[in-house]
Parts: sequence; C-alpha cells; structure tokens
Amino acid sequence: MKKLHTIMIVASLALLSSCASVMPANTPNIPLLEEKGDARLSANFVKGEIGNGANAQVAFSPADKFYLGASGSYVSYGDGLKSSMLEMSAGTYRRIGRKWKYDLSGGGGIGSNNTWGEYGNKRLFIQSAFGYTKDRFELALGGKLNHTIFNVKGADKNNPDFADFNIQSFDPFIALRFGGPNVKFQLLATYTYFLGTEEIVIPEKTISLGMHFNIGKKKFHL
Repeated sequence: MKKLHTIMIVASLALLSSCASVMPANTPNIPLLEEKGDARLSANFVKGEIGNGANAQVAFSPADKFYLGASGSYVSYGDGLKSSMLEMSAGTYRRIGRKWKYDLSGGGGIGSNNTWGEYGNKRLFIQSAFGYTKDRFELALGGKLNHTIFNVKGADKNNPDFADFNIQSFDPFIALRFGGPNVKFQLLATYTYFLGTEEIVIPEKTISLGMHFNIGKKKFHL
C-alpha cells in the first residue's frame, strides 16, 4: 500500500511538471464574528490530494457588522513544486437568533505557483458562510467564488509553451470546531470545482486540521 501511494504521488508530480498547473494555495477564512471588537485567529496543517502545507487566517471587527480579514497559505508538492497565496478581505456579518450566524465577504490576493512554469497569481473572490455556534462547538457551511489570474514570470516569459490565463472556480467548504469557548480544534474540508473548460488545471480536495482562537475583547480563557 505504501509503495502504491508513492507511485501515485510520483505520477501526479510528473503530470504537474509536464503539462498541468494546479490552483495556488487556497483556504477560506471563516471567522463567524459576533460583535464589534471581536477577533479570530486560526492556524492549520493542510493535507491535499497531491500536496501538503500550512495556512493561517485572522479577522477583526473594527465596527459593528463589519470586519477585515487576512489569510496566508502555502502548499508544497515535492521536487521543488509549490504554491502560495496571501489574501485580504472585507465583509459583513449578522446574527440570526442566538446561535446562528451569517457572513459575506470579498477581497483579493497575490501569490506564486511553479507547478507548470513560473507563474505569479492574482485573485478576486467573494465568499459566504452560514454557521451554528455554541460556546464549545461551531459548524459552518459555505462557498467561495474565485477568479484567479496566472501571469507568466521569470525566464518562462520568453518560452512559447507558456502563456497567461485565467481560471474561475467555486470552493464549497465545511468547517467543524470544538473545544473551549475561546480555543477550539478546527477541521476544514474544501473541494474546488472549475467553472469552464480549462483542461490544464487539476481539481483538488483539501483537508485542514488546526486550532482556532477567539482573541477579541472578551477576557481570554479556555
């Protein structure tokens, strides 16, 4: 079984390096804030179909029903193949009753990707999430709609085999958090659907496992 897994990874990397590119690292920021002054931080290990990495997200509400967010992601595919992305966002949130929350955000990001040539990436996105929250448990469902631009850079600019291109994608996700009121374990599952007929992009399922912290104005306790 271990030998078969190794063969599959090698075959995937060979495909990547010869004729395909993958989406740059991409993890949704799902803060589920409650009120002005709230802040959330999460850090996760990422396990994908053909790569592993890490990500971190932060969100802060400077005004009622408004928040700012930032996310950073990095994924390595082996043999020096990797992708990274830094995103900034702004959004709004609402409480629905005592335990339900909804948030809507949009933003952009920049990154890099060398899975098929040297590319710089730019991204615009809009995201929504609907969550059920209790002191020791949170469950969120949502989706992220992306427009990602791949720009050739470095020596590959003069290579006729490479050209700029754009990709549209949709990432449905589910997040589960459990633990204390302000420190929780987090499990996040994401799948990327590509919108269109672009054939050189490989869809990827991603699992993130890490910690989520409430670091807002409330007194910190487990």
